[in-house]
Amino acid sequence: MQVNRPLHRRRRGVVLTSQGLERLLAAKLSAEIAENAGSRYTLENLSERTGLSVDTLVRVLKCELGVDRETLKSCFRAFQLTLESEDYARPQIPEEETSSSQIVEPELPGGQVSLGSISYIERPPIETNCYKLIAQPGALVRIRAPRQMGKTSLIARILQHAETLGYRTLSLSFQLAHKEVFQDLDQLLRWLCINVTLGLQLPNQLSDYWDDTLGSKLSSKIYFEQYLLPHSPQPMVLSLDELDQIFLNPDLTIEFLGLLRTWHEAAKRREDWKKLRLIIAYSSEVLLPTNLNQSPLNVGLSVELKPFTTEQVQQLVQRYDLTWTPLQVEQLTTLLGGHPYLVQTALYQIWRQETSLEQLLQTPLNQFEIFSDYQPYLSQAPVVSAAKPPSSVLLARLSEDQALAGPELPEGSVKLGSLFYVERPIEPRCYQTIAKPGALIRIKAPRQMGKTSLMTRIVDHASKLGYGTVRLNLRQAEDNALSSLDRFLRWFCACISQKLHRPAQLDHYWEQDRGSIFNCTTYVQDHLLETLDSPLVLALDEVDCVFVLPEIAQGFFSMLRLWHEEAKTIELWEQLRLVVAHSTEDYGRLNINQSPFNVGLPVELGEFTAAEVGSLVSAHQLVWQPAQIEQLMAVVGGHPYLIRLALYQICQGLPLDQLLAEATTNTGIYEDHLRRHWVTLNQQPQLAEAFHQVVTAMQPIRLSITHVYKLYSMGLITRQGDSVVPRCELYRQYFQERLDPYAKR
Repeated sequence: MQVNRPLHRRRRGVVLTSQGLERLLAAKLSAEIAENAGSRYTLENLSERTGLSVDTLVRVLKCELGVDRETLKSCFRAFQLTLESEDYARPQIPEEETSSSQIVEPELPGGQVSLGSISYIERPPIETNCYKLIAQPGALVRIRAPRQMGKTSLIARILQHAETLGYRTLSLSFQLAHKEVFQDLDQLLRWLCINVTLGLQLPNQLSDYWDDTLGSKLSSKIYFEQYLLPHSPQPMVLSLDELDQIFLNPDLTIEFLGLLRTWHEAAKRREDWKKLRLIIAYSSEVLLPTNLNQSPLNVGLSVELKPFTTEQVQQLVQRYDLTWTPLQVEQLTTLLGGHPYLVQTALYQIWRQETSLEQLLQTPLNQFEIFSDYQPYLSQAPVVSAAKPPSSVLLARLSEDQALAGPELPEGSVKLGSLFYVERPIEPRCYQTIAKPGALIRIKAPRQMGKTSLMTRIVDHASKLGYGTVRLNLRQAEDNALSSLDRFLRWFCACISQKLHRPAQLDHYWEQDRGSIFNCTTYVQDHLLETLDSPLVLALDEVDCVFVLPEIAQGFFSMLRLWHEEAKTIELWEQLRLVVAHSTEDYGRLNINQSPFNVGLPVELGEFTAAEVGSLVSAHQLVWQPAQIEQLMAVVGGHPYLIRLALYQICQGLPLDQLLAEATTNTGIYEDHLRRHWVTLNQQPQLAEAFHQVVTAMQPIRLSITHVYKLYSMGLITRQGDSVVPRCELYRQYFQERLDPYAKR
């Protein structure tokens, strides 16, 4: 085996000036006092914090050998500093060295791979897809992989690309937060807002926006939309690394992830939120909460970093200037399972002639100190090289913007103006209804069937008629707001006032002796409706989250019914129009006759027809025969989300036959979607047993009404009279085997 050390010619880069070094060391000292009980950070601590290798940090702090500016930016960013032009300079080069070349050794593996490093291996098409998506309004990229698989290195490159587009970039790692931050949602959101404020170099004005009545989730949202985003004229890319630090606290996780999802959804209808682009990275899904439909973990661009293929290891071997045969490359890949850090560590040690491939192959790996922390990753199992990606489908010009962006990644609600929205036959009637005095529209459908997208269009139509509009997702209510009916209605009124940009004068209208429903009704009538010059459309999404709270549900929904009835006799209440959306008919102990759920215009969203799927196929610029549409619908039916996800992936180059063949496997495009349903069922054994009966039956069967409600709200079944069947063949095939143990209990 021939071993050569590569010579790389490079510019000497820049070094810190005395001013820059002083600023960095002062910020480091402040962080040590505030975050590390005054103890000095070791080089390893700094490496974790900055994402730079120990060798690179030594070069930075010695101020002798030049580094690139991105390296200095990473150092400064880790301590909430911005690198200024006075902080660095080019090193003076001795005259005798100006014509000589400088030997640049490969980085010592560990932490983030530096920008421009020869050790970084791109994994097409991941980087390209991330760069493309981060340029889109309201983008969200979520990166999942075990530790040291390259998450932080990928984030650094996405942020670098965003900076070349002129965007502001902020990088936060939850690893740096005190453990107390993860005990309470209010502390976590304050920590997040303060760090973003520091990153934008703005004064901390948190006290001006934090309102205990509204709660920390809405307060943080207001802080972003009224203070932080307006002070960032260009788009802002916010990276949240090590997100799984919060997963040990399930309640906190549900609340925080729900907030991130709300911010992401806001970008689809509000210009100010379009400036915010999110990157989230985490290592494990083991402890994730089950209600991921209210989180950002099933929307956006999903990136899962996998082990290196043999071809990628070959690239690294060449960059280390090692002359290896294909067999040697395959041997190392197989030995280390393609794990990026382990492969880079082995090649670095071989390059330094401290070991050899032969020694690695002939000696038990647990005897090598460099692998001591990674025994679980070491395997003799062969690594299957990833197949070459199929050629991309060429997209015709849909519009000037979409020609650049390509098809939309299906997630959450479909944004207004999208070519990939399928209009339902009921929509014209919804538009007619919302224009009528005292209108009430109630939208019912399982998750991911289009409720929020339809609601968005009804609200948009009302806005074009000159009406005032308020959209409110009841899942935004925090625990303190849900502790009693009175607290909930105060939160409800405060939210409406905030969205209408009116002062929340709750104490002026709230009198204990009158009762909270009377107080709330008086507030809406006198403080809101009396002062508006146009009708007000109040759109309430995910109202079924209140069904499980009997005291709040009965009072709140009785009040909404009362408001609707008042419009028949009181002219002022004609101005109020209601839109409510929910996933289930399991109303708990709610009296249906004292609720809005048996009046108004009922809208139940069903699956797409073959014709509607055909229109989506055309919107994706695919030329299909009817048989291909039938082939896809035979597996996923007309489920809107499953159809759109399939068409999106096909536009990325995945053949239809391969998509369908892998649909029910753990490598198929529906893996995340199916696994989330499985986790929910696995935590409710009786429900799992009931659904097992459905997927194994050869004909429609009857279930208890409670199980029907739950399975329907999850979108797993459809009704045929009093009986039910699986919603699509995909669910039948996937769950037949996986739920089999429940049949034997």
